[in-house]
Amino acid sequence: MKKFIPLLFIIFAPVSYANTDHERRITELEYQVSQLTQQVYKLQIQLNNNNQNTNSGLHMYQCRLSVFTKEYSERSTSRGQAIAKIIDQCTDSNDDMFCKPEDVQCSKF
Repeated sequence: MKKFIPLLFIIFAPVSYANTDHERRITELEYQVSQLTQQVYKLQIQLNNNNQNTNSGLHMYQCRLSVFTKEYSERSTSRGQAIAKIIDQCTDSNDDMFCKPEDVQCSKF
């Protein structure tokens, strides 16, 4: 029996270590995805600001996103800027997985 206990430890110790390592890697990857997503939004806003000079404000975008019972709404002459503002508001109070830009609905006026 005394030889059996160390054998169990040798068998199951690497499994628990591997799970801890995977969790750490997943957490790091989730953080990196979040950072890259924010950079994409910022670049999209910059591109839309450059395009605003050529649009001269002839139209307006009204965009909406519903997450659970809360609705986020923004208006802008730039569709990308309106979406970025909504996503920023949404991620302040919800997890990123509920705040996807492809779920935002926009109307052009």
